[in-house]
Amino acid sequence: MDGGSPERDSVLVRKNVGGTAADSFTKGEHRMQRRAFVDGTVFSVQQATAPVSTDTSLAVLFDGRPMIDAGIPETVRSLQEEGAIGPLTTVYVESIEGSTTRGPSRVASLTDPVLLDRLVDTLRGFLEQSGAVTADSRRRVVLGHSLGGNAALYVAAHWPRLFGGAATGSAALWWPGDPVQLSGSQVAAEVQAATGLRLWMQAGTAEDPDLLRSNREFWEGADAASLDLVHVEHSGGHELSAWRSGLGQALPHLLREPG
Repeated sequence: MDGGSPERDSVLVRKNVGGTAADSFTKGEHRMQRRAFVDGTVFSVQQATAPVSTDTSLAVLFDGRPMIDAGIPETVRSLQEEGAIGPLTTVYVESIEGSTTRGPSRVASLTDPVLLDRLVDTLRGFLEQSGAVTADSRRRVVLGHSLGGNAALYVAAHWPRLFGGAATGSAALWWPGDPVQLSGSQVAAEVQAATGLRLWMQAGTAEDPDLLRSNREFWEGADAASLDLVHVEHSGGHELSAWRSGLGQALPHLLREPG
């Protein structure tokens, strides 16, 4: 995963909300709110461009800080302004129980099912408290790049009433796992066993060979099982710029009106 650049153009204002620290910050033209929970979990929330309501769609994106620094908020805003998608609130998961953007704590936060289960509990409580997004799982999606893609697939497969779709860029389905960490093959098997999920996945032809192979194998099995999956191969590699571009296709596909 690409590293992030320092957030030089941010203005922050801190207040306390319901026992958690809440920071409002501006990055470029984007007004966002950062919520820090007592367990060290941190969300940054980009509200929809239109007034939020119970018809507003929801996207949850892992590895939030690098995604923000890569310009994904600009893509999300542009898709709404161009009418490619309707109003969308995006939750960027910056940290899970104190995890950092790189290193062992990041790996654990995206592969340990116990941590992911607790994250979903935190997210569910946050959404219930803040409200103003749709309860329709078909318009709630979870997104991730690399190991974040594995986490997104796991969450979508395990909480279909919370999320109806998932998008991944360069999912690390080759990941070997261990007795604590989910392997990529475990995640793939759980997604294939799930019902009703809509999936959009991409990987690049210049990826690590094991990563590309594992994605192609999953896609082949998903196609054979007639899963609702769009898969795309692009000409690049693991760069976040490719993932940002891919989200310009994934979000309109996953959030289109059913039927």
